[in-house]
Amino acid sequence: MSTHREKSSGNVFADLGLANSEQQPLKAKLTVQIYELINEQRLSQTKAAELLGTTQAQGFALMRCRRVSVSVV
Repeated sequence: MSTHREKSSGNVFADLGLANSEQQPLKAKLTVQIYELINEQRLSQTKAAELLGTTQAQGFALMRCRRVSVSVV
């Protein structure tokens, strides 16, 4: 069995051909940092959303360490 391998560019998002791939690593790092802070502070979804100025649904997504639609500009 043969396996095909390609060398990474260092940006998995670019390697996968995703839009805005240059911003995606930053968004991923920010999501993880926010997730860690929410957990350290033991914030509820509602309180996290309030402090972040976002919706409860986005607070829920962050608490599950899921990507949300945010701008890093």
